[in-house]
Amino acid sequence: MSFLSSSEEKPALNYAALLIDMQSGFLDNALEDTRKKLFFAQKQVLRFCAEENIPVVVLEYEGKGKTVYDLQQKVDLVPTFLTLEKKSDDGFFRTSLDEQLHRWNATDLLVMGINASYCVLETCDSAVRKGYRLHTARDCIRNTCRCCPTKYDWYEKHSKLYQDSSELIEIVRRPFSSTSLVDQL
Repeated sequence: MSFLSSSEEKPALNYAALLIDMQSGFLDNALEDTRKKLFFAQKQVLRFCAEENIPVVVLEYEGKGKTVYDLQQKVDLVPTFLTLEKKSDDGFFRTSLDEQLHRWNATDLLVMGINASYCVLETCDSAVRKGYRLHTARDCIRNTCRCCPTKYDWYEKHSKLYQDSSELIEIVRRPFSSTSLVDQL
């Protein structure tokens, strides 16, 4: 486990972001168009996290390599992030994910990742059972191939599923821009 933080401040509001399994061991099988759209959307969300000091947890599946360089570069710009290795589809199973999210006082998770009907779904299911509220967008989660349709119906039922990353950012940004610290006190 590695933890990097240049800021010991509590994150603004109660958001944290999860970047799940964005590793070459999974992405090598994805269609080029899928990778491009996914990277574009996830980079937007990671840039937003860096701007608003929203901590990020990078979940990596053991044996599938490191998070791809393009995304890791964006993660490195976030003031507070953590990389956890997992040995199962569920990012909460036998990791310190839940404990870290509690340390950050996170209640709402911005979810991004590959294998949206497997690893992302298992992690999100555990998150819901643990009481976290989920936010994701159709262009932030995908499966690696067309033969496995993404289970968007699950996300519609158990999370706030936005049409795209721009809408997710716009909605999540509202509390940051509409209330000052003085108003929150």
